[in-house]
Amino acid sequence: MATEPDRFLAVFEPKMVIYEVAADVAERRGLPPGWLNDAVKGFLAGDDPGAAPIIDIPGLRCMAASPQILLAMEVLAHRVGEDEDDVRLLARELGLTSADRVLAMVEEIFGEQLTLAAGFFVAELSRHPSDGPAMLPRRTLSS
Repeated sequence: MATEPDRFLAVFEPKMVIYEVAADVAERRGLPPGWLNDAVKGFLAGDDPGAAPIIDIPGLRCMAASPQILLAMEVLAHRVGEDEDDVRLLARELGLTSADRVLAMVEEIFGEQLTLAAGFFVAELSRHPSDGPAMLPRRTLSS
């Protein structure tokens, strides 16, 4: 959720045609190679009923993932030093005020993919709310 992303994640087809067009766009706009990639498809949980349409015209349909899916993906990624503010922002937006509530929502979406490391990441956010925008109160996974 960076303000100026250097990469966009998407699911698209036909894959090779889109990559060719993306390479042309990268060259014209000075974007890094691979600025558009479909690596996110491995993290998709299926249908997202809360996805919001951005563009929906013949031949092109762009949807923004719901805050629930975005939060769940940020928790699964749990990149220390990168994802903390995004998790706090999304949890606050969703009214999730404890680590338990955040983890319950992620588990509901991704089930077995929720790892102990991801749980620890969220628990640490709740223990150190002053490290970024206030969101999670100081609670442990067991509270």
